[in-house]
Amino acid sequence: METRLQLIEGNFESQQSGKSDLLIYIGSDHISYAIVDKGREQLKALVDYKAGVSDLHEIMQTDRYLKYYYGKIKIITNTFKFTFIPRDIYDSSEIADYSKFISPKSPADIITNDIKAFRIKNIMAVDADFQEKISSHFNQPVFYSQANPFIEGLRKIAQETDKYRLCINLHSEMMEIAIINDENLLFYNLFETRTPDEFNYFLLLVIKQFDLNAENTSVLIAGRVETNDESYLRLEKYFNHIKFADPCGFIQCSETFAAVNYHHHFSLLSLNLCE
Repeated sequence: METRLQLIEGNFESQQSGKSDLLIYIGSDHISYAIVDKGREQLKALVDYKAGVSDLHEIMQTDRYLKYYYGKIKIITNTFKFTFIPRDIYDSSEIADYSKFISPKSPADIITNDIKAFRIKNIMAVDADFQEKISSHFNQPVFYSQANPFIEGLRKIAQETDKYRLCINLHSEMMEIAIINDENLLFYNLFETRTPDEFNYFLLLVIKQFDLNAENTSVLIAGRVETNDESYLRLEKYFNHIKFADPCGFIQCSETFAAVNYHHHFSLLSLNLCE
């Protein structure tokens, strides 16, 4: 386990935690969390560990901020087992039929929540043992797939003047791609991408499917990526307008966090938008 980032507002203590939400991302190679004062929508803490689920007990023993009481605790976990149902036609009595699309190991794996920005029900499968392990450390956590915060955050910051918005979120060995057009989510998926060539393959697949080009497409990119990375350089071959996704459009960030590359934590901070 390694602490890669630890920034806490100097005045944040347990007396304030009840009015704050704890947002947690649990990935394959890192665990990060943010604390947001809900009264002011203000970031109070941002912490990132190079760690896995097996390190969670140790983290809980040494990080006092995780032991505080919070208004809500929200958890992001990556899963390829998800399907979207338009909220207008969603019927909770049909959950067994919907779940056939995601092949859960058991009914206990199934979690359903909303992507409000586009009136979508996200039905996902998260291993029940994983849920139980996380719940043993936190009081009544609410679980979300990677899709929820990414899409909610994108809708909040996307410019309406663009015909198409190609949105990419890079994880260590996977990437999310979403395409937004006006008020519509046209496409979303999660792909395994261990190399720049795999990144390029899925990128070109989506470009061809939607006939995207430099003139009619703007690109928002988030995650662990910088302008000199191979994946970013591949993007520049096809598009002229590329911006890093900035969550500071919907969450206040003080000078304490001035040195942070916010796009690294876009999904984590967008989790603040999920309900």
